[in-house]
Amino acid sequence: MLGSHHNGVYPVHSAYGAGGLGINTDVLPFPWATADYQTGDVLLFHSLTVHKALPNLTNDRLRLSTDFRYQPVSEPITEGSLLPHYARLSWEEIYAGWHSTRYQYYWRDLPLNIVEWSPHFHRSATPQEPGA
Repeated sequence: MLGSHHNGVYPVHSAYGAGGLGINTDVLPFPWATADYQTGDVLLFHSLTVHKALPNLTNDRLRLSTDFRYQPVSEPITEGSLLPHYARLSWEEIYAGWHSTRYQYYWRDLPLNIVEWSPHFHRSATPQEPGA
């Protein structure tokens, strides 16, 4: 939704789909934005942008998506954020068969500020007026 990233974290509830969380979008004062996306297009947006994908209505094509998330090394990070997503595989399983160890566990050599997970990061903020 256009401008939604300016308002902090919205109240969330359990939902189907990636991440398992959703928000009530019916009460938000923002229009949905879209485009005629084509194979190979890339969509980038702020982590606080309210977003969703419409259903894949094709019968003969599979839609795949992936998240790439970045943050400055100086920002705090939790130990869990350094683990494979959903812990379906271990790093050892992921790295099995790699011909080089060059990029394996690269973050271990970085000066990370590892902190304990806190619900503080997931508490909802009171949405502000657009542009506030």
